[in-house]
Amino acid sequence: MKLIWTLSALLTLACCFAEDGKVAPGSIDGEVFTGSVDGQRAMAPAAHVSLRGPVTRETASDATGRYRFELVPPGRYQAEATAPGLSGTVTLDIAAGETVAAPIPLELTAVTSSVTVTGTDSGVPAASAQSTAITQSTVDNAPNQNERFDSLLPLVPGVVRDPTGTSI
Repeated sequence: MKLIWTLSALLTLACCFAEDGKVAPGSIDGEVFTGSVDGQRAMAPAAHVSLRGPVTRETASDATGRYRFELVPPGRYQAEATAPGLSGTVTLDIAAGETVAAPIPLELTAVTSSVTVTGTDSGVPAASAQSTAITQSTVDNAPNQNERFDSLLPLVPGVVRDPTGTSI
């Protein structure tokens, strides 16, 4: 019984090695899709597909939503597909010389965006460059209620009136 198991193990190992003694690579063949309400698959063309494991690879799905990775060393991998607002992940094991079918269903993801603003104060005029003086010409020519000087104060930048009409 032990002899049969040993021969079986040797035959399995022999099938995994190429003629030059190296492990034969496998391949991954799949499709990227979304599910619809009626249970049909809607293929996702141009989805970004990444493979992470003993090696890392990237590709994009074709016009029919299909993708393929060739010459993949045996091992455990995670295949992830993303499209705008969608993502999906599957875990798979590749044996030597094996082609694995790995469909990746996409699901809605939260759409996030961020904005980073950087700048300097160069080129911005200094606040002190503004004039806060009311000249005699302004007093003589500006419309002035009841000929009162304080009615001209709102002409000065930063001076505002409160609801009662008093300048603050």
